[in-house]
Amino acid sequence: MDYNNIKYKNNFINQVICRVDFIDYLPKELIESARLQKEIKKLFPRKEKDRLIKFNKLSLSILSEPENPKMINDQLAGIELTSTTKDGKNKLILSNKYLIAEFNNYETFENLFDSINGIIEIIFNNGNFTTERIGLRYINFYDNDNCKPRKKFFNKLISSAIDEIIPKQEENLKTIRSMHLAEYVFDELFVNFRFGLYNKAYPNPIQNNDFVLDYDSFTSEGYTNSNEILRAIEKSHKVIQILFEESITDDLRKIMGVNIYE
Repeated sequence: MDYNNIKYKNNFINQVICRVDFIDYLPKELIESARLQKEIKKLFPRKEKDRLIKFNKLSLSILSEPENPKMINDQLAGIELTSTTKDGKNKLILSNKYLIAEFNNYETFENLFDSINGIIEIIFNNGNFTTERIGLRYINFYDNDNCKPRKKFFNKLISSAIDEIIPKQEENLKTIRSMHLAEYVFDELFVNFRFGLYNKAYPNPIQNNDFVLDYDSFTSEGYTNSNEILRAIEKSHKVIQILFEESITDDLRKIMGVNIYE
């Protein structure tokens, strides 16, 4: 089934993170370039204080003693720039080694994609860089304040995780978290799907049924152009959307609002 055109009026997405890690070291001149900063400010106009950071670089030296190679740990000075939306809820973090888009007020994937595609294009059109890892993560959170989790909201396998696993024969043995993991592969993508009782009060015993659906898709392919990177992000969204739709039932869809097909 094609889920691309499904839209909901409401969602219970707590956070979405898109991250691109670079094998190479982006030069400071590119990160601070007027063109790149102008692109960032389109959707992240508020600039926070810059951070100076250090990156460790491990290398193997065999020149002086080939029979006894040595590991050399060098440190590179770097910079981390952070910009946010006007309300401060969504942020864009750019450093010499990574790009992170963090959405705590998520609306649609199209908005997320539009906020990063121009930035990625500028970076990869201004140097020969290679990605180390590309990741997209969606965290859906259900609690008594927004949507009390009920078994009828989820498929049979996932709904069983709502029950606490407490050995009745031992009163002092209490559940403090109960998370389950399913791993998938989708072409070059790996997906970790974690679901269960999250417990905001961890490591204290579980007091209520805070429930999470956490989808993390990533690839370690070394991409060298923006088109490949953006396709990987779109593909990650596709597989996450498939897993989410297969995780829930029509009872939850009714709460999320009538489907809109564009």
